[in-house]
Amino acid sequence: MRIFLTGATGYVGSAVARRLAREHDVLALVRSDASARAVTAIGVTPVHGDITQPETFADAEVMMHVAAMDGPQRVEIDRAAAQAMLGMKPRLFVYTSVMFVLGDVDGADEDTAPNPPAWIAERARTETMMRDAGACVIRPGMVYGGDAGGAVNELLRTNMIIGDGENRWPLVHRDDVAGLYALVIENDARGIFHAVDDEPKRVNELAPHATHIALEDARAELGAFADALCLDQVVRAPRSKALGWRPRAFAV
Repeated sequence: MRIFLTGATGYVGSAVARRLAREHDVLALVRSDASARAVTAIGVTPVHGDITQPETFADAEVMMHVAAMDGPQRVEIDRAAAQAMLGMKPRLFVYTSVMFVLGDVDGADEDTAPNPPAWIAERARTETMMRDAGACVIRPGMVYGGDAGGAVNELLRTNMIIGDGENRWPLVHRDDVAGLYALVIENDARGIFHAVDDEPKRVNELAPHATHIALEDARAELGAFADALCLDQVVRAPRSKALGWRPRAFAV
């Protein structure tokens, strides 16, 4: 299968690209020679281009938007890129959202209506737009694994917790996230799919000896992402499990 992928050099996207390249012909959007070398090394064909102009990849059967587009200044870029890829009318379009759109939840699944805080409301609207257009939407939880990248790895590296640390994070290994993308493609799936394991952890459990910092102080450096790290989320993934997806559990 011929697949066009954005974000192939990112923390999650590189794992997705590597997994898909085992069995498929994967093209990756790149912006630099260094990125081209990086994706070539994992068996992916680099194509220089603009994220909002995917006409070069019109013959791809599947288009996947995995590039991280967080932050208010990038919302419009994210939406434009997704709309451009949808406009090429691939057989399947996979859009990557974020679990933060659910807000604080206890026992949510893929059918739970989003209740986004104001700072992530635009991302929730883009997700709804993609779903209504027939796309598949994947929401990874707090991703870990690999040497660097992701909020969990950063927590373990800095040993610093925002707030009291009693909030719970829905966790998932990045290789398991990549496995869910592969299953979605193999099953030509539509709708929303959660990528989380079955054992959410309180942040204090992940870093029991960490230093705590006030949310107000964290906001000065991280902006709204500090609030994201304080969300309390217990999330399930029944629709993903129905595809045969079996994630590992985080070992503290």
